[in-house]
Amino acid sequence: MAATRFEIDKFDEWEELDEKALSSIQLYLTNTI
Repeated sequence: MAATRFEIDKFDEWEELDEKALSSIQLYLTNTI
């Protein structure tokens, strides 16, 4: 159970990272175009 909980936490972190990466990529694209 602890392992799954840890995995879920890790997944949440990754999702957050993805969102940040996406927004920075969008920002970069809008600035270059």
